[in-house]
Amino acid sequence: MARFKIIRNNTNTNRKLLQARIETALVEDVNLIVKWSNRDKNEIVAELLKYALSQEEDFQAYKRSVNQPSIADMGKKPVESSRQPLPIAASAR
Repeated sequence: MARFKIIRNNTNTNRKLLQARIETALVEDVNLIVKWSNRDKNEIVAELLKYALSQEEDFQAYKRSVNQPSIADMGKKPVESSRQPLPIAASAR
């Protein structure tokens, strides 16, 4: 099992609100790690979720299977634009 590290994320990533009801003991532990690490609670929860999801092999296999194109999709041709390029006018001198 890999070691969990809290790394400050300074990138501008898209973030969405996730609300969940969790056990009181988990809330207390999250608050304790926030205090111990002197980090933002949202940052801690995001890092914990990323770590947990990366360690779950069954979920990772499912994620790979969902993200792979299906055999039916592989035979499809990309949609081409019906617009024709405009001819380049020769400059008259």
